[in-house]
Amino acid sequence: MDNKKNPIKENKNNNIKKGKFNVEVAKKKSIFQDKNYNIINVEVISNSPEEIKKLNEKYEKIIEKYTKIYEEYNNYLNAFNEKRNYTNNLINYINKNINKENPPSKEIKTNLKNIENLTNECNKITDKANINISHIKVKKVKFIESKPIESFNKEIIYYQNLINTINPFLEKTKEIFDKFLKCQKDIIEDETFPISKVHKKLIYDKMKVFKYGELYKNYSENINKEETCIICLGDFKSEDIIKKFFCGHIFHDNCLKDWINQSVKCPICKYDIKRELMNYKLI
Repeated sequence: MDNKKNPIKENKNNNIKKGKFNVEVAKKKSIFQDKNYNIINVEVISNSPEEIKKLNEKYEKIIEKYTKIYEEYNNYLNAFNEKRNYTNNLINYINKNINKENPPSKEIKTNLKNIENLTNECNKITDKANINISHIKVKKVKFIESKPIESFNKEIIYYQNLINTINPFLEKTKEIFDKFLKCQKDIIEDETFPISKVHKKLIYDKMKVFKYGELYKNYSENINKEETCIICLGDFKSEDIIKKFFCGHIFHDNCLKDWINQSVKCPICKYDIKRELMNYKLI
């Protein structure tokens, strides 16, 4: 153990850099020690209330900016992990429903491989981000009149550096997440993607049911009404039970039920109901 005595405790009347150490000096100055126990007095700058207000506002803004970016980054990671779990279910579903008559297309296989690569890439980014930012905790400091203005700037620069550190991770995670979603969408909408009768019924049951006479009750008379079921070519009657497709088009309930058994697309706009497997997490 170092037996060197601290001259502050040993003799308060010793001459020190920039004056003598005493209680009155300590009240007016910030007292620092270097590694050799030499005392250095730093003059405290008295800042005006206007300066303090401006610095506090600047500091609050940069803290808010950093917190927002950090939360956004974590939200993307959580969403990515959720979609990754969904992809595992998707792969199991494909393997379970695959058959020789309807094998998965080359595009599905390519997208599954792309998803695997994107997952590995995201894991690497997460590991790097954890090393750089996981230990960081936001500590708000209220700037007061007796604190040197240089310390304000250090706090502000500190959080600006954090923003500069986390931003690349956020942008890269966003990019990977968007590619990941596109791969999932392309897999589900592929013509060879298998959809079971059970899942067709699950999707069908998610469609909204109305009486035709009540559908346009709250709309103006000028609205363009659908008056004919394009499947059976029969006109809608007030008491007819209708189903609204996810795209918004309407059909007789029984007509659409029969249609879904033959096709997974809207007979008008070709909207693919397989998208709802992902939207409703039915797989």
